[in-house]
Amino acid sequence: VDVGTENGERLLAQHARTRDATRDDIGRLNNTLSEKWHRFPYRLEFDSSELPALMAMSYKSKLWDELGDRCLGCGQCTVVCPTCYCFNVVDEVDLNGARGERDRRLDCCQLEEFARVATGENFRKTLGQRQRHRFFRKGKYLPELFGELGCVGCGRCARSCLAHITPVQVFNTLHKAKAA
Repeated sequence: VDVGTENGERLLAQHARTRDATRDDIGRLNNTLSEKWHRFPYRLEFDSSELPALMAMSYKSKLWDELGDRCLGCGQCTVVCPTCYCFNVVDEVDLNGARGERDRRLDCCQLEEFARVATGENFRKTLGQRQRHRFFRKGKYLPELFGELGCVGCGRCARSCLAHITPVQVFNTLHKAKAA
């Protein structure tokens, strides 16, 4: 067990029987950790702390339109993402106006209706604009707000994307373009 906070240590002491790790325990842990890395095919080719600045300089990249040309706009990437939590509030009112329900439903920034406002305008009408928004959220907006990437690297979006768009490949492509 690797405890990260005083509260965690207190909970562990109250509710579990533990012992200090032996040399053999640490050796087995290190072996397990070193054996797992070959199972992860995607790797950033740069330090993740560079991502917000990289994204800022990539706003007008042609890559967004290229991704938009490939993207099907199905929203599968955000549906399976553990860090996507966008929602919509829908009011359903009876015709007589006496009763109604308000439902909060998951929504998806990759769907065309997501950025459509009451006037009918759509602030992210193209698939390329929606792809750019998705990646900026993961690599720039959330890190700047909270100090953590908006992508946990689980690969669910990569496995579910019928167009084979993966965050790591997108970020690496932007990084290579910056270096060129």
